[in-house]
Amino acid sequence: MTNVTPTPAIMPSILSMVKRVKRECGQPEPTTLVGTTDKQALIVLDALNDATNDIFTRKRWEWNESLYGLNLVAGSSQYNLPADFMRMAKDPKVGGLTVKVLDETDFHILIDNSAISYGSPVYYSAHGYIFELWPTPNQEFVDQYPILQFTYYRMPPKRLDGSDDSANINLPPQFEPALIRYGRMALKNYLEYPDAGDERDWYEWHLGVQMRADRSIRPMPTVKLPRVNRKSWS
Repeated sequence: MTNVTPTPAIMPSILSMVKRVKRECGQPEPTTLVGTTDKQALIVLDALNDATNDIFTRKRWEWNESLYGLNLVAGSSQYNLPADFMRMAKDPKVGGLTVKVLDETDFHILIDNSAISYGSPVYYSAHGYIFELWPTPNQEFVDQYPILQFTYYRMPPKRLDGSDDSANINLPPQFEPALIRYGRMALKNYLEYPDAGDERDWYEWHLGVQMRADRSIRPMPTVKLPRVNRKSWS
């Protein structure tokens, strides 16, 4: 199986980001996060993790799309989904035709009521880390299409626990200003600074900029115009 994920530029280290938040809030910077008992540093670390999860799940980002290839086996209808699979982004296509999605219930109703078992897949279902095809690919189909590709959205990354100062948050670097604002908001709330709410507003502003930019790089949908019988106009 192949998994092709765009490799973004790297964010600053998690230690650098925590140090920046504390410095900008007028607090002493930590020298390390490993085994730290610095309450403020831990608050910022949690906030950066929370913001990362919020950004990942806020919308269906184009940068979060990952291409995956299933190595098909004749006679096998079930395959494992990627470990970081969250939801489908683009349905698989075979010979220019889209393999259509069904939910798990409808998929199994179809199987139970069909006399066809093997052939060229027409439907799929993705559930519980299992990818199922119907009909089950036969040898002729696999010989022609050995790999079935689809695009999916990745789950948010695991939270950083501070055990590695050099670890990087797995987000494109253009989200750094938003993350810093969220970290400042959390620390200022803890310190009872009166402008903590302003930091939240700035976080949403930075996030809105990226959401609009993400929409702008997507291809415009194709609009099919109605066919006109020109004779009726005469």
